[in-house]
Amino acid sequence: MRKRSVLLLAVPAAVVIIAAFAIGAYSSVISRPLFDEVLNPDTLAGIEIADIDEALTFARYREDDNLQVLLVSRYQDGKVHGINLNQYFDTDEVDPILLFIANGYTKVRDAATSASEQTVVSATDLEVPFDARGPHIGIGANYRAHARESRAGEEPFVFPKIGEATRFTSGIRSHDSPRLDYEGELGFVVLEDIPDGDSFPEFMGLVLCNDFTDRWTLIRHMKRGTPMGTTGFPDGKGKKGFLPMGNLFVIPHDLEAFYPQIELYLYLNKRLRQKAKAGLMVWGPDEMIRQIHVRSDWAFYSDSGTVSLLPAGKTIRAGTIILSGTPAGVIFRPLNIWNKNLYLSPGDNVVVRAERMGIMRNAITD
Repeated sequence: MRKRSVLLLAVPAAVVIIAAFAIGAYSSVISRPLFDEVLNPDTLAGIEIADIDEALTFARYREDDNLQVLLVSRYQDGKVHGINLNQYFDTDEVDPILLFIANGYTKVRDAATSASEQTVVSATDLEVPFDARGPHIGIGANYRAHARESRAGEEPFVFPKIGEATRFTSGIRSHDSPRLDYEGELGFVVLEDIPDGDSFPEFMGLVLCNDFTDRWTLIRHMKRGTPMGTTGFPDGKGKKGFLPMGNLFVIPHDLEAFYPQIELYLYLNKRLRQKAKAGLMVWGPDEMIRQIHVRSDWAFYSDSGTVSLLPAGKTIRAGTIILSGTPAGVIFRPLNIWNKNLYLSPGDNVVVRAERMGIMRNAITD
């Protein structure tokens, strides 16, 4: 009788072990990369730069410890070539946004043909390309394939992206983020204050971003019955250093014609994990702006209290980055949240790249 009781107790334990093994195996299968492509190291030495009639491309670097603004004409062999706009306009203004607003597209474009002296800067010496002004704003589930893989619902949503934007080579700490995930994104940059949802700007800037996310914190802080994005997201996506931006800042002459052709590539440890054109987004820039204003009075919650989507009332402030969503290929799936070995860990390297937009390289640290 005693032997039979021991067997009865052992059976449930065996079932638990088998079930755990099956879940672990299945989570690994569903988390496999969507692509077989590997990174060609030569593509990290440069990218195509948009023609000046199509878009203006800016970078920043330091000269005698002073920031300088470069109008970029070429990026190859690890070097960026262009015109020093501080010298050309004889100005101390070092924010490309304000330089653009003060001079307009045509005058800045003319610098590329009027100035004869080219400045050459090592790409490794580039700084954050403009003065970003947080808190920034994220758009979730804006690519249908990503919405399906993450079970995020059929409609995009909005959330505050707390935290300062950092340099394109900044390290990302994983110590307090047990399920750290990447999200390569195209950021739309507000150049002038947008006071309401019926005001759509003539120009917007573009920058590469990586919307790093602590999935464990996000899931733990989400509350049932609340609108998507209002709980969990401020905490899971708002940790320090979770918003590195690319090394170039681009202002298209015709935004609607330019951004849909941008193709995002994200590599994890040289293996392609995300690839999609921005034209696949559900909400374009005008709809993103409209929906942000619709939610300007909503309450967004973090562990420390209520977070405002728009700190300036109903105005989206100049310098705000609107992260437009990520394509399919992130690590997270609802059934792999238990398998921490699938997520980012110290020693991993994440590369985001797009022609005409720039390059990001972020190492995961302890």
